[in-house]
Amino acid sequence: MKKAFLTLLIVAFCACASFAQKFTIGGVHRGGTSPVDKQKLAEKLKSELKLTDDEANAVVVIQQDYQLKSRSVKIDTQTTDKEKKKNYSLLKKREIKS
Repeated sequence: MKKAFLTLLIVAFCACASFAQKFTIGGVHRGGTSPVDKQKLAEKLKSELKLTDDEANAVVVIQQDYQLKSRSVKIDTQTTDKEKKKNYSLLKKREIKS
């Protein structure tokens, strides 16, 4: 019984770990910067939210811009964790321009 429980626990842990890095919104990978990912996101926005081509493309551009700025805050080795939290807060309020 103990071996079965331990085996089940290990399988569950491995299953959780294998899915840990996949973050999607509605089946579209959020962090993708490839043209295919951009196109999938734009199509999903158009179909589900009934956006026009221009509106969907504008959302994709905004999302990419936010992603790049967020990534730069994350990898900045010169700032402390407290400063990073402040920068994320400013980014969410759209007060970081570059």
